[in-house]
Amino acid sequence: MGKYAITYVKYMVLNNKLVELAAANNAKLCNIVCQANGAPGVFRDQTWSCIFEVPMYYSNIVTLKASCDFQMVESIAQSIRGKVPIKDSFDTLQLPKSKYDKLFDAKWFVASLTLVKRRRYRVVETMYEINKWEKAMSDSAVAGIFNYKVLTHPAVRIIAIHRGEEIVSGCVLTRSEGVVGLSNFSFIPASRTIIGRFAFLQRISLPGRCP
Repeated sequence: MGKYAITYVKYMVLNNKLVELAAANNAKLCNIVCQANGAPGVFRDQTWSCIFEVPMYYSNIVTLKASCDFQMVESIAQSIRGKVPIKDSFDTLQLPKSKYDKLFDAKWFVASLTLVKRRRYRVVETMYEINKWEKAMSDSAVAGIFNYKVLTHPAVRIIAIHRGEEIVSGCVLTRSEGVVGLSNFSFIPASRTIIGRFAFLQRISLPGRCP
């Protein structure tokens, strides 16, 4: 059991370098999760990719540089059977609408922290706890993705915030070069005010800036 303190999260202006760090950090988590589920990926200069079937909601291709173009992505996609989920980290790919459907838009955020007000959190450490966390945070389609290999990876911390014995919020922290990424954030409606309070955990659990 641990405690944290936070007054506010100050959002910083993103630049190309920070976006590259964030994209690489997210690709690292993708690689950890996919490899833990029998689908190892490959890092190249401008992409991370996995030619195998990936877990639900994960991508086969993640761009790591804004200069990555459609031809580069298409050459990888041709080696993958079936539909190929792609994460365009920089929103720069000119993918033809005749071949690809956009699922959603998203943004990167980077935050600096100030710690003052105390609250309680737990770092998930056992398979019993991770099973409970998955049931609270996810739907049945992703149950079991966060297995023992993910749980014990040195670059990953899985976080749960409780109200009594009930898990009301959670996230995954991933450490990579220069940053700590916060992803897989989930909360029940009654805990909505807790959204800004996860960024602090990078200072306690995985030192680095939090993209």
